[in-house]
Formats: sequence, C-alpha cells, structure tokens
Amino acid sequence: MALMFFLSGLFVTQSLKRKGAWPYACDRLIRLGLPFVFGVLVLIPVATYRGYLVTAAEHRGLLECAARAAVLGQWAAVVLVAALGA
Repeated sequence: MALMFFLSGLFVTQSLKRKGAWPYACDRLIRLGLPFVFGVLVLIPVATYRGYLVTAAEHRGLLECAARAAVLGQWAAVVLVAALGA
C-alpha cells in the first residue's frame, strides 16, 4: 500500500505541470469524490442494514438505518477537522 502512495506521489508533479492546479483539483474531486459520495449514501447503508435489523429494537426501514449511519459516520470528519485545527 505504501508503494502505491509513493508511486502516485511521483506522478503528481507531472500532472500538476500539465493541467495546472485548479483543473487538477477538479479532476481529483470528480474521480475520488463522486465514488466516495456514492459509497457513503448507497453502499454503506445497504451493507450495514442487516446488522441494524438484528440490533435495533424497532425496525423502521432502510432510510432510518441510512440516517443513523450518516450521523454516526461523521465522527471521522470531526476528528480530522479537530486535528487540522489544532
């Protein structure tokens, strides 16, 4: 895994020189951001729904499971923001 990060870092400067900073950032946002949003909004709730059915006292459906996953899943963002601000 570390080798993959190293290799990707080697080619960042060439891509930045070729595209420029703003187009490079937009390209990365589309390539990485859209699959991430799809995973958070679709894949994670579907994957955790079975566990929700087993552990929840009242079963209210997939949408409530998705809402709980979205609220509970934001702890990583809070920690990241706190670490960057400190």
